[in-house]
Order: sequence, then C-alpha cells, then structure tokens
Amino acid sequence: MSRQIARLPREIRARAAMALGRRFPAVFAPRLGAPVFLAGCARSGTTLLAELLGLHPRIARWSEANRVWDPGWYPWRPGLTDRAPLELDPESFVDAWWRENAGRLDEIRAVFGAYRWLGGDELFLNKSPIHAHRLTQLVEAFPGARFLHLVRDGRAVVRSHGRKLLAQGKLREWPAEARERMLAHPDELHRLLARFWARTIEAVGERERLLGLAEAGRWHELRYEDLCARPAETLAEVHEFLGLEPRPGDAGRVEIRSQNRKWREAFGPDLLAELEAEMLPVLKAYDYEPTARHATAG
Repeated sequence: MSRQIARLPREIRARAAMALGRRFPAVFAPRLGAPVFLAGCARSGTTLLAELLGLHPRIARWSEANRVWDPGWYPWRPGLTDRAPLELDPESFVDAWWRENAGRLDEIRAVFGAYRWLGGDELFLNKSPIHAHRLTQLVEAFPGARFLHLVRDGRAVVRSHGRKLLAQGKLREWPAEARERMLAHPDELHRLLARFWARTIEAVGERERLLGLAEAGRWHELRYEDLCARPAETLAEVHEFLGLEPRPGDAGRVEIRSQNRKWREAFGPDLLAELEAEMLPVLKAYDYEPTARHATAG
C-alpha cells in the first residue's frame, strides 16, 4: 500500500500526510526518525540538490512545506503585516515563527512522519531557505537531525534573488515603504541582498560551531559550483554522509548547468564593487575570487 502511495504525485501524498499527521500525531510523530534538513540562502541551488537527492529510493523529499511549518504566514495574503520578511529582518521573522508554532511541534513531526511512512522511505528530507536562520530551533525540535548546507557565489545569489523578488511580485509581502523604495531603486535592493547573503552565511557558521554539528557528524557543507562541475562525485559525498549507497546515475537524470555567469552581465562595475565590498570576507572564505577591479581597489 505505501509503495502505491509513494508513486502518487507528491501533492496527493502530502495531503494524505497532513490529514493523518494532524489526526493521529501520537502515532505518526515517532515515525519521522532523524530527518535531514537542507539549508542555504535563497537561490543557492537547494532546489536542484533536493531534486537530485529525491531520486534516491530511500529518501522521502518534501521541499519547502511552508504550509506545514507556518500555516499562519503561508500562503501569504494581504493584511499580514505582523512580521517583517526574512530578507529585511531574519531574526525577527524566525522569532515570530517560533512564537506562533513552537506549540505545534508534535503536529509538524507527525505530518512529516506520515509522509515518510506513506512511502516506506528510510530518510525524510526537507529543504527551505528559512532553515539557515533557525538551526537552533531545529536542533531543539528534532533531536538527531542532520543538516546539509549549500553555499553559492553571493554575486549569483544576489542577481537571482533580486530578479525573483522583482519579477514575481514577492515584494508585495514587504512593508509599503520598503517595497516602494526597492522598486524605485533596484540597486538598493541588490545592496540589501548582498548584506543578507553575507549575514546568512556568517550566521550559519556561528550557529553550527555553537551547536557542534560538524563535530558530532551531523553537518555536511558543499558548494553549488562543485555540484555543477562534479555532480556525480559531489552527490556521492552527500550520499555517504547520509549513510546511503551511492547512485552515480542520478546525476545524469537532471539537467545540471551552472547559471553563475549571469551576474557578470547583470551588474555594472561600480555596483559590483559595492556588492563585493559588502560580501568580501565571506566570498574569500569560500574561495570566490572578487573581480580584478575590486581586488585592485582593495
């Protein structure tokens, strides 16, 4: 029965898991086991990595799942003004999420446990850009959880993140004053996102060290660029971290092509120098070379 359900579209399987988990939390919460959380700044390639990992027959992948994590905020609707968006104030956003949802942890665990059980899978995998900012809460709520952290060149992230916010109307979720300012001055939005990327990566590193996740064997970090350049090898390293048998053929089942070149065409030299100045220590820490002009100016 469970294997039949596993072959159903993920949306149907998710609805079944939500119904079962909410109705029988004591039954399904223990079935979650030790989940795997995939973290990374928005537009860092976590969707690609989650898709690749979801090809493994022993992994139950449910990406985002915002309506499970935070039904009071997702789906967003006009009138929600009690929480600053993640990019503007990540600490405030996560604090509000925790206040509103800490009492729902059994339900959240049960829904995810039901999803895993329905497919007969060994591991449950969930990815979300918010995970990078709530590591402390996840460790508290999910003892034994393991974490993957994907890092991508901040310049590519800023270009892609800004484009999504502007093109998909995501700025409607921002306070009116900030929204109008960013719409009128896109370069200011890119500067803010550059600071957000650097702040996110630094915060992740600080929390991981404080929580001792790598030391405990519960943390694996990788770069988007390595995933694109050496997909089979990089994916095998992740499988090994998760205790799964390697599946080299999975890397060939999904189109993998780096999109990093696009930031070079998107930013003029002056703006690029400003963005790099905001991100420089983190860029260097992950071996992302600044532009020649910026290196000379520095």
